[in-house]
Amino acid sequence: MPFYDFHVRLMKPTITASLSRFCTIAQKLGYSGLAVETTTKFPEKLCEGYLLFRRLTLSLPNASRLKFHAKKNRNKTDLLVIQGNTKPICLAASSVSDVDMVMFRDIKDFGVVDSLVARSLANEDMPVEVCLKGLIQSYGPDRSRLMRSMATAMEHFVRAKCVIITTSGATAPLELRAPRDLIALTFLANIPEDVAKQSMFDNACALAEVIKRRVTS
Repeated sequence: MPFYDFHVRLMKPTITASLSRFCTIAQKLGYSGLAVETTTKFPEKLCEGYLLFRRLTLSLPNASRLKFHAKKNRNKTDLLVIQGNTKPICLAASSVSDVDMVMFRDIKDFGVVDSLVARSLANEDMPVEVCLKGLIQSYGPDRSRLMRSMATAMEHFVRAKCVIITTSGATAPLELRAPRDLIALTFLANIPEDVAKQSMFDNACALAEVIKRRVTS
């Protein structure tokens, strides 16, 4: 079954060798494609037989001009993501058609999630990105606090039946994780196994199809 990671960040996105290394390791782990945080076009030879999407994440101070910024940046990228760092931003982003996904990756982001935020995202079929970067890198008390924050947020997302997509947030090729490894990490975030599998396979494939149709059109 196809497997995608929609959140990869290159520290030096203009270096073809770095991206090539990402693709090589990703293919060995079973990935069908990656979404890379960059506005730079990819070399064609890297895209042959492999899906590479450009990703742009907008972190906005407030929700007042979210719709404007989303529309302004829509044609600059394949995947447009809004960081859900405040409750008003989450509520506003849920109904903006130019937005592909709302991302949650740290304690502050997960802390804004309540039943209203989850229901709003679910009602609009807005995909929710749960980035596991923090769980991969943190340890000790910091990981414990993040786990508690994520677990509370996930209860709201699962109860509202949100479309959840799990990502690694990798910034280096060796930070990429195979599907089983990511599923194991989701247990720490209190994500049920069936929901975790659906987030990384069915939901990710559905989003990939949406992006492909947009790109080809």
